[in-house]
Amino acid sequence: MKKTFVLWTRLFISPTEGFSDLTPQTPIILPVLSIVVLVLAGMLMLMPIIGSETYTEALGRVQINTLAERGTEMSAEQLEVMQEQLHSGRMRTFTMLSSTVGGAFTFFLMLLVNTLFLLILTRIFGSKPSFKHLFKILVFLAAVSSIQAIIKNGITLMSDYERLLSRVQYAKDMQWAITSPVSLAVLFAPGKLSILLYTLIDSITDIFNWIYFIYLYFAMRFSLSLPGNKAIGITILAAALMIGISLIFASIV
Repeated sequence: MKKTFVLWTRLFISPTEGFSDLTPQTPIILPVLSIVVLVLAGMLMLMPIIGSETYTEALGRVQINTLAERGTEMSAEQLEVMQEQLHSGRMRTFTMLSSTVGGAFTFFLMLLVNTLFLLILTRIFGSKPSFKHLFKILVFLAAVSSIQAIIKNGITLMSDYERLLSRVQYAKDMQWAITSPVSLAVLFAPGKLSILLYTLIDSITDIFNWIYFIYLYFAMRFSLSLPGNKAIGITILAAALMIGISLIFASIV
């Protein structure tokens, strides 16, 4: 256990030395469990919001407007039944559990997908690291993303989230109401810009994204022992891919 956290510390304090020690033989169970704890901690921070009356009312408006967009109008009786279901203790418990478990599942699913993308990129640049090695690299780097989520959620908790939720009408509004940017996107209201432009600004200027990809470069350079130009190329393409995925998700929400 001690060796794992010493390695984690060295990765971020002295990446040239730390990543040199991150090999295919590096133990992975404890790092994965640590990331699970961090991810769940970040998700649990939002429980006071997700369990609030304001969130439930916003969720109801989203469902009504989504159905209306599909050409389905709800009768007064149907609306009453829906409101009763949304405000029931069972439904709130389900919403909180599904948000926590779903968020954690999505995080680790994306971790696997990103590992696959990174495997393809390294192959393109003539390197042949194992999937296992790349997965270990991304697990250690996931600490950055986990801390990013915790800080964002902490900012959301300290904000006037009830006022933001009261304005929610659609699913994309819900997303931005409970997501606090740590980027230049904070200077803009999501409704004032197109969702794609807002997402682009947020992705490019997010300070944690920069930190993540700087360390990814060090990982490519010293854990995989790639030449500097190849490490930079893979890092830039990985960043572009991340931005592209963010834009795709923003466009379909």
